[in-house]
Amino acid sequence: MVAFLFGFICSAGALWVLLKQPTPLLVLDAPTARGLHQISVPRGGGIVITATVLFFAIWIALRTGFDWAGVISGIGLVGVSALGYLDDRCHLSVKTRLAAQFLLMGLVVLVTLDSAVWRFFGYEVNLPTYIVFVPALVILVWMVNLFNFMDGADGLAGVQSLVAALTLGYWFGSAGITELAILNFSLAGSVAAFLWFNWTPARIFLGDSGSLALGAWFGCMGVIGVTQIGLPFEAFLVLFGFFAFDASLTLARRLFQGKPLSEPHRDHLYQRLILAGWSHPRVALLTGFIGLLMAIFASLIVKTPNWGLWCVVAAGSVLVLFAMWASAIAKTPN
Repeated sequence: MVAFLFGFICSAGALWVLLKQPTPLLVLDAPTARGLHQISVPRGGGIVITATVLFFAIWIALRTGFDWAGVISGIGLVGVSALGYLDDRCHLSVKTRLAAQFLLMGLVVLVTLDSAVWRFFGYEVNLPTYIVFVPALVILVWMVNLFNFMDGADGLAGVQSLVAALTLGYWFGSAGITELAILNFSLAGSVAAFLWFNWTPARIFLGDSGSLALGAWFGCMGVIGVTQIGLPFEAFLVLFGFFAFDASLTLARRLFQGKPLSEPHRDHLYQRLILAGWSHPRVALLTGFIGLLMAIFASLIVKTPNWGLWCVVAAGSVLVLFAMWASAIAKTPN
């Protein structure tokens, strides 16, 4: 609770100062034909979230001692946020972004992969580091871009991140990993403060500095949770199931239709709902409820790993039903 409150206060204060008057730290996001907004809004709120969590990480390190794994992971995560900030300002090429993401996430995976024992659906499987390094790296880079793909509506990414951070704080706290619990609760507080300013009508956006950093953070928590703490892999798959499902389904549909994958678009399920007449808050609350259901299913997996398969099936059924319903709504005339 203390970490959450301090994270909220620090971020709310910083965002209030940044928005009080124009500042070169933020980039103005102008409306485009591919976007869902009609007015220019500053983006770059992610730098506040990153700075807040970094403050708590340094405070914990000063109290408990620095370690090379933590320092290198911090460099990788902050580096992803910095990369996003550069992209917000300079519009880096896709090749440059991906190369930098693989390099930075490679450092994170290198120092966070630990145990050779992975848990799937109640079973333990020996997977040596040299076998899982590349898949883990690909998953982390996918997570980095996943949040970037899904950050297109007021409150949506913030609500999903708030639910995920609170859930991870609970998991790590229950496992006795106090430091990671504090960091995730401070992240939750920071995201809650950001939501205060990002709710419709949004006064600030995350920007790539925030969406990329959040994806990297949650991906890193997954690697640590699975390989160092022994949490079931499928629990993390379900926890981030809504974002992963929507983004993967959308990219698969565009690939099948022969559309460029890197081209900006409005084909995500949440975007189609907004284009069909739903308001940003309504979509954020609906998808947040789905995210909460995913968190409940994922927590059941953590508490009772033998239920993993049934929880995955139940979570998948919810997502498929949502996709079918949203697609039907999107086809209905306004």
